Amino acid sequence: QVQCVFQDSRGFLWIGTKQGVSKFNGESFENFGRSDGLAGLHISDIIEDNDGNIWFASRHGLTKFDGVSMIPFQYDLVWNSSITCDNQGNIWVGTNGYGLFVYDRKTQKIKNYRNDINDSTTISNNKIWKIFEDSGGRIWLGTDKGLIQAIGEQPVSELRFSRFALPGKADPNIWSINEDNYGNL
Repeated sequence: QVQCVFQDSRGFLWIGTKQGVSKFNGESFENFGRSDGLAGLHISDIIEDNDGNIWFASRHGLTKFDGVSMIPFQYDLVWNSSITCDNQGNIWVGTNGYGLFVYDRKTQKIKNYRNDINDSTTISNNKIWKIFEDSGGRIWLGTDKGLIQAIGEQPVSELRFSRFALPGKADPNIWSINEDNYGNL
């Protein structure tokens, strides 16, 4: 069962499934599973970072592929739903109930952001379905309780969040975010 598809900068097609990952080189498939070093199965998202590493978000953690081997990166980031690499090379991971994790490339530390019902500058919900960087370098989060923008500069350990009201339903689920040629989300 295909969960996601990603084409890397070398033209390889990566296919995330409930059983692991398949890499298609245009002629044949190479399959990867737990025995190859994947932190977990049920691959929900795949990205490439600024250094050409391929990252896999899964139900049981993150895995980085450095071109040679699979490296389980983080096991306690469970139920990953979305992953992105920003223009600074930081890795952003949205989870299904555990908030947002950001790996700061410069400090090589991970920061977890969670909802605090008493603080309106935190994320509105711990279920983050989509992370999107727009053409202006702004990071947007699609959650179970609406659209959120991450506010702050480096380091990413000092972020706060701005919540956006959308017309229609109060705090709608946001599953996907994209930008058109005019800069509209």
